[in-house]
Amino acid sequence: MRRREFLRATVLTAGGLVIGCGTKASTPAVVDASGALDASGGDSILLSDASTADSLLDAAADTGAVAVDVSQWFPQSVCSGDPKVDSVILWTRVVDASQGSEDLPVLLEVSTDSSFAQVIALSKAAAAQVVARGQHDHCVKVKVTGLQANTLYYYRFTYAAAGKAVVSRVGRVQTAPAADADVDVKFAFVSCQDYNGKYYNCYQRLAQEDLAFFVHLGDYVYETTGDPSFQVIDPNRRVTFADPASALAFNVGTANQYYAAQSLSNYRDLYKVYRSDQDLQQVHERFAMIAVGDDHEFSDDCWQQNANYTDGLQNEFSPARRGAADEAWYEYMPVDFVAGGADGSAYTFDPVGKFPDNLQSYRSFQFGKHVSLVMTDLRRYRSDHLIAEDAAPGAVAVQEAALKSLTSDGNLPSVATPYFDLTADLAGVYGVTLQAHVDKIGGDPKRCKGLFTVAWVNGALADLGKAGVADLPTAIADAQTATMKKGLGFHQLFKNSWNSSLGSRYLVVADTFRLYAKARWNQSQLSQTAMGDVQEKWFIDTLKAATTTWKIWGNEYTFQQRIVDLSPLSLPDAFKQRFCLSAEDWDGLPDRRESLVKQLAALGNVVIVSGDIHAFFAGTPQSEDGTAQVIEFVGGAISSGTYQSMLVNQASSDPTLNAAGGAALAYAASSLLLGTAAGSKHSNPNLAYADLAQHGVSVVQASATELAVTFLQTPEATAAARLSAGDVAKAFSAQAFKVKTGAADLYHQDQGAWKVWDPKTFAWK
Repeated sequence: MRRREFLRATVLTAGGLVIGCGTKASTPAVVDASGALDASGGDSILLSDASTADSLLDAAADTGAVAVDVSQWFPQSVCSGDPKVDSVILWTRVVDASQGSEDLPVLLEVSTDSSFAQVIALSKAAAAQVVARGQHDHCVKVKVTGLQANTLYYYRFTYAAAGKAVVSRVGRVQTAPAADADVDVKFAFVSCQDYNGKYYNCYQRLAQEDLAFFVHLGDYVYETTGDPSFQVIDPNRRVTFADPASALAFNVGTANQYYAAQSLSNYRDLYKVYRSDQDLQQVHERFAMIAVGDDHEFSDDCWQQNANYTDGLQNEFSPARRGAADEAWYEYMPVDFVAGGADGSAYTFDPVGKFPDNLQSYRSFQFGKHVSLVMTDLRRYRSDHLIAEDAAPGAVAVQEAALKSLTSDGNLPSVATPYFDLTADLAGVYGVTLQAHVDKIGGDPKRCKGLFTVAWVNGALADLGKAGVADLPTAIADAQTATMKKGLGFHQLFKNSWNSSLGSRYLVVADTFRLYAKARWNQSQLSQTAMGDVQEKWFIDTLKAATTTWKIWGNEYTFQQRIVDLSPLSLPDAFKQRFCLSAEDWDGLPDRRESLVKQLAALGNVVIVSGDIHAFFAGTPQSEDGTAQVIEFVGGAISSGTYQSMLVNQASSDPTLNAAGGAALAYAASSLLLGTAAGSKHSNPNLAYADLAQHGVSVVQASATELAVTFLQTPEATAAARLSAGDVAKAFSAQAFKVKTGAADLYHQDQGAWKVWDPKTFAWK
């Protein structure tokens, strides 16, 4: 496929008003069509003869038109995106069962009024013909340029079906204010909208707001059709793939069988089903969207072209799958064309280009004098998770020399533990024993070689004895370790299973992980890559060049530290430590974060908006010495299971965590993070607000003097059924925050009074 043939930009230039040329059917309608659209000349953008368009528009203006449900032809309605001062992206998808995969010509109209009495000329015509190409699943993406700044426009599409002119619903879109416009900017940010068994009441609530646009931070779709570990199984609200044979199948032959998207057909099905939802459609019809992808648009916890379903048991590197996910995302999302092709065409995704640069979704926007918005891509370029899911628990993670280099005095930290070579030291007897028997306790004999800690080997011998293995060598005595080197083992990071996300992507011991991460960083900064060098330089340079009051970073996953200190609690010794709840996001990239937070703080008025984690957080991400800080707001999920539910499910399904009372701790995660739980300590001076049990949306209003954020929150149970319009507003409560220009202090409204967060005392004052 040639690059220019892949959904290349249809660019239309807006001109003056064409008074009276619009149709009178301002609602979706089917009317008599005396003219037929011409699908010939597949590369043409505009009708060569305007009379064809005029005849169709005249027919659609028939006062006898009857409004109908046009979802048969426009099943995903319409949407818009990437609003700029003089341009927007308009999108629809056209379906005509009688035409199969044939290209379908469609008319686009843009107007300054909802009745289409004042139609904007598009490339010198009252309406422009665009083509819904079969090879792109009949998606239409149009960039309309030459528009006026800070202006509300209305748009719709018309299709000729069986002698009738079918008119889509009307969408509206507002262009960005001019760079010198001294105007407030109001927008929302959202993320994580699982469709399976969940309803989009949060979008109903969002539609009640008066917004310029909304930011989607990812997980617009979920690649699985009903994973019982986190999704609700509901036959009335689920995704069904048209071609399940091309999908990944799990739990085959059981009552819990489900699929994950793998083919282009599968990924397209996700967008078709998700965007068939009436509440999501309503928001798209009302507001432009600025979107980036996170992990579920491809695969849960992905990095680059890699999935993580099997935790290292299988090689999940899948360029073809990644390419299918990218292609569907590009077809269905109203993103601007940000790069230039060699042939002069504009594109964002090149299906035959080299990964990762064949799709560019990081981009920036400006809204008047007060808002710059920079959107990044943190999945496509990121390095693998620091702790390998298939790391042998007893293997040495940091050797002695590297560990000494991390301390100011060159001495080993107290957590250093003796290690030896399994097959070369102590006559190799322990290596032989483990290779012969470790499978009986869930281990992998092939990985029982190299450097292992004495503590883990002795523990494994004890477990083998309990498993009935006879003639085991004796445990290694303290006297034998006197001359051994000391380092850190993976089990000291809480990596206790051979193939597991626990102790690798989730729930890692904070202090030993920090040592391990620093050692890896010192070896190579590529070990903690989020954006890649090119994107990171663009990111910093773009923010440095911004002259607006506020510099807002649309960041997919949580930036600030989230540690729980369980050391004071009555728990088994293995749990009486400080834990990072996640090493899958920026908590798993601490040195890269440290570098960025110092650069961002130096710029001033930087605010981060984040998603992914299905929880609400507000705080002040800061450097390790506390001298640099910025502001971050993390929004809850639209419908995906809350972070609290995820933690409870995770703790309940793991025997070790469950036995230690992990589920009860998970229910208390919010208070543990904030240090307000009985007997707990606050480990996060940056974290001022946390609610892990709510869904919702976040609304931002930025002005010359302050940036205000309101979390509109609702209990998780709200997503179980669709609410009536009258019940939506009552289901939500608000938490209000603000930041003042020129300072990195966070304010929270408490019973009508504004209080400021003090990181030194862990309190609102």
